[in-house]
Amino acid sequence: MLVRGNGNMPEQLFEQREQRGGEKRIPPLSGLTALFVQLPPLHLPTSYSSCYGSCRMTDPLQPAAKRLHIVLIAGTLFLAAILSFRSIDDLDYGIHIATGRWILQNGAVPMTDPFSWSFSSHAYIAYHWGFQVILAWLEGVLGLWGPVGLRCLLVTMTALAVAWACRVRRVDPLIGVLCGVLATVAAEWRFAMRPELFSNLFLVLTVLALDKYHDGSKRAAFALPLIFLGWVNTHVYVLGLAVLLPCIAQDAIRGKLRGPLLLGTALSVGALFLNPYGWEAVIEPLRLMTRMESSNVFAQHISELESPFKASNDPNSLFQMHGQYGAWMALLALSIPAAFGLIRLRRFADLVFLCALAVLSTLAVRNMSIFVIGTVPALATGLSEFVSASLPIVRRNRHRISIALGVAIAILCVRVASGAWYASQRRDLHFAVKLEESALAIQAADFVRDHSLAGKGFNNLDVGGALLLRSPDHKIFIDGRNEVTGEDFFKRYLWLLEPANFMQFVELEKIEYIVVSHRQTMRLLRELLRSAQWTVAHYDGVAVVLVRKAGPNGSLPEQPLPNPITDEEERWMLLSKIFVQPTFIESLSRWLLGGEEMPEELSKTGTFLLMLDRWANAERPLLEAAIKAPDFWETSNNLGALYWRLQSWEAAAASYRTVLMLKPRNALARRRAEEAWALFQGAWRNRK
Repeated sequence: MLVRGNGNMPEQLFEQREQRGGEKRIPPLSGLTALFVQLPPLHLPTSYSSCYGSCRMTDPLQPAAKRLHIVLIAGTLFLAAILSFRSIDDLDYGIHIATGRWILQNGAVPMTDPFSWSFSSHAYIAYHWGFQVILAWLEGVLGLWGPVGLRCLLVTMTALAVAWACRVRRVDPLIGVLCGVLATVAAEWRFAMRPELFSNLFLVLTVLALDKYHDGSKRAAFALPLIFLGWVNTHVYVLGLAVLLPCIAQDAIRGKLRGPLLLGTALSVGALFLNPYGWEAVIEPLRLMTRMESSNVFAQHISELESPFKASNDPNSLFQMHGQYGAWMALLALSIPAAFGLIRLRRFADLVFLCALAVLSTLAVRNMSIFVIGTVPALATGLSEFVSASLPIVRRNRHRISIALGVAIAILCVRVASGAWYASQRRDLHFAVKLEESALAIQAADFVRDHSLAGKGFNNLDVGGALLLRSPDHKIFIDGRNEVTGEDFFKRYLWLLEPANFMQFVELEKIEYIVVSHRQTMRLLRELLRSAQWTVAHYDGVAVVLVRKAGPNGSLPEQPLPNPITDEEERWMLLSKIFVQPTFIESLSRWLLGGEEMPEELSKTGTFLLMLDRWANAERPLLEAAIKAPDFWETSNNLGALYWRLQSWEAAAASYRTVLMLKPRNALARRRAEEAWALFQGAWRNRK
């Protein structure tokens, strides 16, 4: 869970904050599938009847076209696999590891919170305890390879299950691949180390079981209880009912409802109660659904609970991934012609579900992936019918479209493997097995552990998971488990972030040390440092640790700040090393192959000091970051802001000109460059 803040890269936003043919009948879809499609059987019957309407298909495929489609499907599966094989940057990772370790050590699930000193009496219903145990066990046996491998395995299994389901459905392979690629791009940001990975898999397995049942395999209905048993012990099972109930209703209306499906459904409902918490784990997900209401305090302050329309236009939002947003918008637009196709096929259950999830995805960022995974099969089915009936041009150009899709998939795979995909979006991720220290407060948590800080500690929400992961002996104040903290405690937490309220809280609770990420707490940090009662014992590009001078940790020395640059000659020597060559070939190579990475620690440390009004100390790390990675405009932009505040007009103009070389449409940089140059010339004339 992420609290709405300045974004993944606050240095990008500092200045913005300042500114405010032949027809074949095939079996229709009967429920949901997820991201990918599979090649139809090589020998299709001339017609196929079932209890649902039939989906049109294009002209019979030639062997060469079939082979090309197999390549496209394999490429889409591979794209999903490499997108899931990446470093760990999820703030909730430490929470899941800590809970899994606790369950393994105690041989039971927690009933109240065991990790905090502030809400330890709150009930803790760890409804995803199974995921946490598996994750912690793998991490203990294999290190980080265990969790990363688990994520890759679950995503790949989901993709293969979808491929099997789509083979049963016999959707048009070309349209399916198109929807699959868009869905993969739109959903990849939710390939996080979270229990919804299991939920995605169980969703697809539910779809597969229903498809096999309607394809004639009555035994498939009895796979449903096993699916729901795993689901209720790893994540929120509600999506399973959202798949199952419309199918039952549609069968009942058409007089096709039979005993196996009814029995399988009844056993599935009973399986939901086979968990350590009993009925409480069954009703907990239903209770948490209220968190998405606009009036709820979590919806108002958690970035993933805000509308994607709002998030994409908000410079302070964490969701600034335009590729993913564009893919979601494309699928949302494709749902309109798909709806017409579903109406022609009398696929009203799919139609209702498509519309419901489309609306749901517009309400909260986190629901975008639910819409993507849940409605791709309905989209592919409806679009197949719509294209066959209304767009014969697609049939005439299948080979060209297939080639274009293949090129797009290949480019995406190269960009992901090279790191260019993540770098271009300024995301702290790599195609590697590691913890992203530039995204998580790992260094600060290690400092707390290594120095055995005494007394009560306060932390903000973003660092709670890191403290649980790296210093589990220290009780936390808050973390991202909003289902445990509750609305009242979260409101109190927000109230405490106001400096005046926090000072009272410190005296009342006898707080001895503070660990906060500086993206959301700059006002509070400025006020604490003005009070002269706290020592900055540690700071880095993510978080800062303060200890009370008069308390048991007061003997810790203050971490020195970077030396300011006092020599004008040294300043211009460093500025001259920022060598930018934005040629077309180099820009294209960087976009495709990556290569250059922003030195996150230097850049974020400099930005932290700049926002803390330590302007002179911020200059050196920002200059060093710009020298190491000159083609990232954000660092030069912050240098311009720094020199503007120092009234070093010539250096400000030079920094903003560097920004304009890389981002010519940056209106603020252009205006600041012109104003700084005019002020420099005026000062020069006055000196003469």
